[in-house]
Amino acid sequence: MKSLREIRNLIGLVTVATSLVVSGCNESAPSAAAESSGNEATTIGDDNIYTSVEATAKASETNGEKQAQPTDPPAAKKSSRSSNEIVDITFDDLKFDIEKGGDFEPSMLTDKIKDLDGRRVRIRGFMLSSFQNHGLKNFVLLQNVNCPFGGPEAYVYHNIIVDLLNDQTVSYSLKPITVEGTLSIRPFPPGGEEKEVSIFHLSGEKAY
Repeated sequence: MKSLREIRNLIGLVTVATSLVVSGCNESAPSAAAESSGNEATTIGDDNIYTSVEATAKASETNGEKQAQPTDPPAAKKSSRSSNEIVDITFDDLKFDIEKGGDFEPSMLTDKIKDLDGRRVRIRGFMLSSFQNHGLKNFVLLQNVNCPFGGPEAYVYHNIIVDLLNDQTVSYSLKPITVEGTLSIRPFPPGGEEKEVSIFHLSGEKAY
């Protein structure tokens, strides 16, 4: 039987090896749309598509080819989006300015994040390890496997608490998982008396 010191040393070696193989906590899993198509998904509040249109038009004008400019494209994009449409996002879309392990204040949230509150989204991440392997009704979705849940080294926007709706369950997996459902800003624990370990909640319609 191994001694307590040997077991601790073994755990330390496994942790170091994992950190060398797995990407850092600041890297998100590819969005579900990007994973399936091989192209980057357009996320809510992303104006890069309009910047690209303008750049193409300017280049064409330089070559003597004038093109019609879209009229107020951001407004047109927003009005054409159905309130019930699923938006592909990554954890990068949930990032806001807060210190690692810092105290959360609602005023820290960006307008982009507030616009996602109550929206149907599709996001890809990794499940926090669980003592239960099958029949999970709820779980914590992490940006990647290196992200801590709670504690002084954690960012609260690196996780989402997922509750699956109806009779849905899912089995624990080491592989990335995609979840669809309604995202809400719901600090946990609630009440503000304890330090929040999570800010986002997702009522899961699908998990695969």
